[in-house]
Amino acid sequence: AAAAAALFGSTPPAPLPRTAIVAALGVAPPRQKTPELDVVRRDAAAALSKELARTEVASSGLEVRVAVEPGRHEAWVALGSTCPASDPDADDGLTAAIVTALASRELDGVALEPWVSATGAGLVAHAPPRDGEGPAAHTRRVARAAATALLSGPPRLDAVERARRSLLTRLDEPAERARELPVAAMARGRIAHFLPWGTTSGLARIEPSSPSSTWASLASGPLRVVIISPSTQEHAVRAAEELERLTWGTEPRRCQAVGAWDRPAAATRAVQPPAGLGPRAYVVAPVDARRRELATAVMEWARDPEAASTSAVRARGVSLSGYLLGDGDATMLVLELAGPAGALEATATELSAALRSAARAPADGRAERARAAAASEDWRARASPRQRALELFRGPTRTPAVSAPEIVELAKQVFAEGATSVIIAASKAP
Repeated sequence: AAAAAALFGSTPPAPLPRTAIVAALGVAPPRQKTPELDVVRRDAAAALSKELARTEVASSGLEVRVAVEPGRHEAWVALGSTCPASDPDADDGLTAAIVTALASRELDGVALEPWVSATGAGLVAHAPPRDGEGPAAHTRRVARAAATALLSGPPRLDAVERARRSLLTRLDEPAERARELPVAAMARGRIAHFLPWGTTSGLARIEPSSPSSTWASLASGPLRVVIISPSTQEHAVRAAEELERLTWGTEPRRCQAVGAWDRPAAATRAVQPPAGLGPRAYVVAPVDARRRELATAVMEWARDPEAASTSAVRARGVSLSGYLLGDGDATMLVLELAGPAGALEATATELSAALRSAARAPADGRAERARAAAASEDWRARASPRQRALELFRGPTRTPAVSAPEIVELAKQVFAEGATSVIIAASKAP
């Protein structure tokens, strides 16, 4: 039987209007054999063994995290590898194409969604209960579908090709293409870390002649699963036992070491935008996002619509947006400006200086507005069951609430003299 190894939290901070119990569970090996599950497990283990025959692997079990959240109609499961892309500059979106293809499988009335991040990739599964289906059977069905989709073998080549084309369509949107430019300028060698879904150029050139190796790296873990049960912890534990039976016998690998982000020196750089994308400029700064809520608050502080620096940007006919790319201590804060080409470089340079000055002399409630905006964004993410499952996959503990003084202090570091780069993306005159 499974037993709780640690209790990470009992009541999430307000304003989430529900009670959640989050626990990491260690699941014991199965005591009884189930023929149907043994077949799936055997086939998955055989496929993995073939790909990993010459690979040195470490032995470790499935890590399980459980959240009991009454009031949800569906049971949710996030299952995946905790390893990032082994070559973050050569992945080119292939891992994203693989998990997208795996998510196209139809299994027992369960919806499957792909996910990929800087620190892992896998599937999110969810489904409402069927008529007459008990809570335990409901949660087990969703967990079984996630494991079967991920572990029962590599996707077909035609499915991978369809996934590649689908991702290309998605990434060809202007907003997505615009995000490729600061990464290309600032993160050579770590593209997949900052853009885990791939890039248009990378997906266009990959030829997934055999997805088996990439799938094997993904399916051999180390595996982690998050189970969000709408009923009781006991039902989630039973689902975890089901997953343990499905994954038992596979040999997890060690995550390959990935080199640190070699941050280039702060400077003004020019890049050529792709055809069809209007002029852009970027103010880019490294930020430690191990406290993601704090990094998000600093991003909100920088793009505050009520701040004088933002008003000055708008006065030049330039729009301002902000986002974080990457994860942990390898994260970049990006402020993206779009508008007349002739105004962009001066606007970006002046914005960087204005933010540096504003951090040194905080006033007018800017940090408090940023704190409230970040808290609202955090609440929206946690209210989404998909985001909630991925948040728990990333880390089950909640960090302390962000304070206005902390926002100002980190803003001073992020926008310090010599810390920011300005990137100009404008087509050269013919």
